[in-house]
This record gives sequence, structure tokens and C-alpha cells, in this order.
Amino acid sequence: MRNLKKALSLALASVMVLGMTVVGSNAAFKDVDANDHQEAIDVMQLIDVMVGDQNGNFNPDQKVTRNEMAVVIAKMMNLPLGGNHPFKDVPAWADKYVAALYNNGITSGTSATTYGGNNNVTTKEAGLMMMKTLGYFVFDGEYGDDWGLATIRQANKINLFEDMGVFADQQLTRNDVALLALNTLESDVVVAEELGGMDVSGNGIHVNQKPVYIYNRVDNDKDYAGRADGNQQLAEKLYPNKKLQKTEAVAADNFGRPATQWQFNTEIVKSAKAPDLVYTEGVKAKDVKKALGNLKDYNVVAYHVNGKSESAPTDENKFGGNGVVTEVYFDLQTAEAEVVSYNNFVVEAKANYSVGNEELSVAVKAAGTFNKGETLKAEDFEIVKTAKKDDLFLATAYTTDGTNYTIDTLAPAEVVSNVKLSAKDKDYVVADGTKYKYAKNMSTMVESDLNLQSTKYDLVLDPNGYVVAIKAHDSALDLSNYVFIEDAEKYAFDVNAKAVFMDGTKKVITVSKVGGADATEGNVDKAKFYTFETNKDGEYELTAVAADRQKDVDTVKYDKNKVNPTNVVGLVANDVTVFIAKDKVTTGLTNAPEVKEGDIYALLDEDKTTILAVYAVKEGVNATEKSELVYVIEANGEGKDADGNKYQIVTVLKDGKKVDINVTSGSTTTAGLYEIKNEVNGYAELTPCTFSGTKFEKVDSVAQDKMKYEKGVATIGDKNYAATKDTVVYVYDGDAVKTVTVDELGNQATASYTVYVVKTADDTVIADTIFVIK
Repeated sequence: MRNLKKALSLALASVMVLGMTVVGSNAAFKDVDANDHQEAIDVMQLIDVMVGDQNGNFNPDQKVTRNEMAVVIAKMMNLPLGGNHPFKDVPAWADKYVAALYNNGITSGTSATTYGGNNNVTTKEAGLMMMKTLGYFVFDGEYGDDWGLATIRQANKINLFEDMGVFADQQLTRNDVALLALNTLESDVVVAEELGGMDVSGNGIHVNQKPVYIYNRVDNDKDYAGRADGNQQLAEKLYPNKKLQKTEAVAADNFGRPATQWQFNTEIVKSAKAPDLVYTEGVKAKDVKKALGNLKDYNVVAYHVNGKSESAPTDENKFGGNGVVTEVYFDLQTAEAEVVSYNNFVVEAKANYSVGNEELSVAVKAAGTFNKGETLKAEDFEIVKTAKKDDLFLATAYTTDGTNYTIDTLAPAEVVSNVKLSAKDKDYVVADGTKYKYAKNMSTMVESDLNLQSTKYDLVLDPNGYVVAIKAHDSALDLSNYVFIEDAEKYAFDVNAKAVFMDGTKKVITVSKVGGADATEGNVDKAKFYTFETNKDGEYELTAVAADRQKDVDTVKYDKNKVNPTNVVGLVANDVTVFIAKDKVTTGLTNAPEVKEGDIYALLDEDKTTILAVYAVKEGVNATEKSELVYVIEANGEGKDADGNKYQIVTVLKDGKKVDINVTSGSTTTAGLYEIKNEVNGYAELTPCTFSGTKFEKVDSVAQDKMKYEKGVATIGDKNYAATKDTVVYVYDGDAVKTVTVDELGNQATASYTVYVVKTADDTVIADTIFVIK
């Protein structure tokens, strides 16, 4: 494949145009694509020499400093770290790595006392360091008159810079260094020998003959790449006993790409070859053949779609389609092509990431059953650790039967948010003046009736800008175009209004339109919510929010001056509800302010089930109270202290952990929920919680399928409780304790549970803590 790539370089230059963009492949990092040295990057990650950042990126275009180069070489060579060096400019984090290189003769710095570690490493500098690991440049004479020229000349002899395309003084990127490191590992180890050479003066005669240097290959019968050359490669020296194995194209990767397999100890990675052609829209089979030179014996020997083997299209029929990535791999000698096509699928988080289970529950917006199921493990996809409910991702996935899929890569989706549609057709939409084409698999995801008048939408784009999903914009997530009008009056020729925006900002605005009609003092209703737009003069055009989406204190009941969502059937506040009390703004039900008196108004979502915002004319204060609670598992013996005070040892669930505590002698220690209100002689005094319409409730014999969380409401058996992101859920399965988010309330093993609900205050229905006991 490498020879073909060189042979067709000029021809392909004219082919890779719009619609045929090189895009991401199956690299382990989301920012690594077919333009990068994927195989080298895969191997560097495999042997733990170069890894990505916490966001799942490799950062291939980032420049590498000399300090960072020291880390790469020290880790690759597995050098003993530390020791002394003469350099005064090395930071603490790099000190042990630079010392390792200095003490092994791999670097001598930029001067006697400086290493120049903050400088970006150049080709000749990195090449010299790598060649020293192979056994070159042991003698000063090897450098000749110019060490840089000597390095480049010798490196080119052994193809150290193969496929890098860099010049001598070029500053190297992480992508470059990965390939240089792999090329070095695959190069022969040598022993340098200095022959001849003399410098004699006498009797007026001066003879100077420069020595000759020869490089003897090291014999070795180890084998990591199917070679029978008898020479030792650096990979064989550093990783003996076949700990690092390379197998050329023994099998395709999961998508059917020709791949090289690398194995390090027991870990295996298949690194796809670089494709010769890449398309991101449909391409006719005959045009692919033309791009490859119209070879007479051209033949597609394999065609895979998302990993499944398919019959290859011919002539006028197309590979792929809009948004489908199609990669062509061609062997010039046999005139045989292998073609791979794959889609990007939309994945939506069904709940927040579960820290306890280290997984994310998701819904895959595609046909077929995914083997990863609807749960993604953090050990497979680091990115899920920061996921929140409703977050959108793009995934690639492979299958062998067209039904059961396994997710291969996962990356955040690009979303064009909160846009109006001005035009639509069977294969595109126009949003805020920009035309977006549908991806090929879009037809199964488009909402059946797109509203071009008022509804705003979110467009989910694939990496090449095609729309893979459209969903109505969630107004609960964006209140930026809502306003509460306190009062309005006519001033001169204008109608002015006192407005409260949902970020708490208050100002007087000029209203030009209300519901499309010219504004008058009489048609701007006071104490009401509106949506708004501004015209070119900065005047406000208001649209009244429907009457059934607005509630005041007479219909939204308050309990101890806090919102009690269940007093209005089906109505809930949640962890994104905005509360404005005079000038103070808070978010989330548990942060709702206490308002002692005055008018209070609520704005509901379009389904009229969730409170988006609450505005109180008078100022409020926050007040929350939490007791120290434990769930007693069992009594575990007795003891007596030095003062003769007796105590009991009790195993409890406390703050999400199973621990032993000492309690007062004679305490009731049967299994159940207790408060610790005070101490006697230094030992906790347990007070059983009372479950009779107060702050605590107990629900017995709750089946797993009778627990769930949805739209801010935790359902337990036949009871509902308002819950927020601050609601803590402790689960005890009879052995281990785990802490989960309220989103995972129903994700427990099938069983019967006793559930204790601790509320934020007496006689409320707002859950602060939930204990789920098997």
C-alpha cells in the first residue's frame, strides 16, 4: 500500500476535492484522522510511551519540546530515571527524564550548562537522540564538521525519517515524533567501530588521516515482525521474548480495513492502513475506478458497510452516500481494491454518568441492537465520565450480521442549537440562512412535521457537516428569550415596560409589537411571561406565553414558603428550574428561596408539566437543613473504655460507606434508619427515625421496576417525590454500598427493596437523600 501511495500521489492530488475530504478513521483518539500517522500513534499508546489527554485527544499537531522529547525517549527505552546532570534550566517535572538521557549518553544539551528544554525539538535534534539509542554517534569523529548534516545523512541511509516528510530544522509535532519513534523501534541496532585514522607531525611533515566508521549489526534470533534477517531491531532489544509483536495485515480491523496487528504482552491493537481515497458523499463505482487510473484488471475484492460484508456496486451504482465515509484501499500490483463504508450514529445519554457503576446509560438512535447494549463503560470510553443526561454523542459502530452492533468510537456531537427553519426539502433544511444536507441515514430520524413558523430546533451534525438528527429545542434548557413584564405604561409615543429577564436582569424596555400587533398600553399584560425578539432599533417584539403555561400563587401551592410541586397535579420543579426572588437568582429546587410574602409567578414548559422559572416580587432567603443519618445494618459486639463507660459496636451505612461506629450502651440497634443528634460520653446516641408524615418516609417491598426518575420526579412504588441533581441515592445490596445519581434509581438488580426517603424539610415532598436497601 505504501508504494501505491507514492505512485499515485500526483493523480490523487486532483481527486481529493470537495466531497472527498479525508476524515477520521478508527483511531483510538477522536482528534486523529487519516492525515495522521495512525499506526505509529496506536503503537505509542499501546506501549505507554505517548498517550492522550483527559478529553480523549492525542493532539497530533501540538509541537514537542526538548523536555517532552526526553520523556518520550526515556519511556521508550525504559531507562532508569534520575541521576545528576549539569543543566541549570530543567524544570522539576522533566528533571529525572533529562538526567536519564544525559547519563546514558543520549544528550549533551545545548551547552555545558543548558539543555534548552523549552525549545521545540527539531528533526535533526530528535533524529540524533533516536540514532544514539540505536548505537550511532558513539565517537566524536562520527559528527565530522557538521553534526546536523552528519545526523541527517546517516538517518536517511537507514530510512529513519521514512514517510515523515520533514526537513532538517523543522520543529516536530506529536504526530511526527510518534512516527519517528516507531521507525526507530523497527530499525537495526548497531555497534559502531572506529578504524584507522592518524594525526602525526614531525620533521616538517604533517600527516592527518581521518578514521573510518563501520556499523556492525547485532545478531539476534528474536522475531517480532516476521523477519528472518537475523539482525536485532530496537524493538527486539527493548522488548525481548516477543513481548512486542507485529503482524502485517493478517486480518482486517472491525470495519474490514486492511490492518497491521500489534501485540504488547497480552494487549492487541489493529491499526488500519491509510486509505488511498476517501469520500464523504456517494460516489459511483466507475468514478472510483477512474480515480485509480482505469486499470484494466481493476477489481473490488471486498466491500464492507459498518463491518458487514456486502456485494460491491458496479458502474453507475454508488458506494456510500451523504455523510457516509467511504475509504478505498488499493494494491497496485494486483489491481485489487478493498472498500469500507461506515456511518456516524447519534447516541443520547439517558442519565448522568454513574460514578458508582462507572458507566453511562444511553439510547442509540439507529436501527439494530448494539452489543454494548444501552450502557457504555468508562473503561471503554473515557469521555463518558463527564456526560450529563441528554448529552449527545456521535458513534461509529460495526456489525457482522447487520443486526447486532458494537460501538467502536465515541465523540461529542456538534449541535447547531436553537435555530429556526426557513425552508425544507426531502434531503436538506435551511436553518438561520444556512443550508444543511441530510446524511444518508437521516430519513429515519427527521421529525415527521417540521414547523417553519415558530418552533426552534437543534441540528446534530456529523464530522463532515451533514445533518444526522433534528430535534425540537428544549426550552427548559434555554430561557434567554423569555421575559417577565412587571408593569407597562405609555410614555410619549412609546410603550415602556418594566422587564425581568431570566438571568435576573431588570430594565425598562420599549415594546413595539405584542403578538404581531402594534403595542399599546392596554395590550401589554402586567405580571405575565412573554417570549421576545428585538428589531433593528433595539425595540422588543413580545409574544405572550399561553395562559395555561403561567401560574400564580393561587394555583401553585407553596409549603413553608417553598414550592411544593405535587400540590398541582403533574407539575414539578427540577434541577434546572430558575428561581428569581427580587434581585437574587438561584437554580435547582433544593436552592429555591424561602419567600415570606408577596406575589409569586411560575412559568411552565410546553408540556405544562415542568416549572421552568419562578419569579417572586419580594426577596427570599435560602435555608436548608440536613441531619446526620445512618442506616444500621447489624450490631457487632460491645466494649468498655478506660473510664468504665460501656458502648456498642454497630455496622452502619454512613455517608455512602459501610463502617463500624461506637454508640451508647443500650441503644436500639435493629436494622433501620436512625438520626445521630447528640453524644453521651463521647458515643453516638441513635434516635430511630419516625415515619408518620414527617421528614422521613419508608416504603416497604418496592420492586426494582417500581422505581424510576423522570422529569424531576422520583417515583418509588406508588409515591412521587420531587428530586434534583443534589438528591443523593445510597444503594445497599446486602454486601456492598454504592452511591449513585437519582437518574439511576431504577437501574438496580431485579429484587425487592425497602426504600427510605429523607426529605428537605418536614411535610415536604422534596427528596434530599434516598436509601435503597435490598
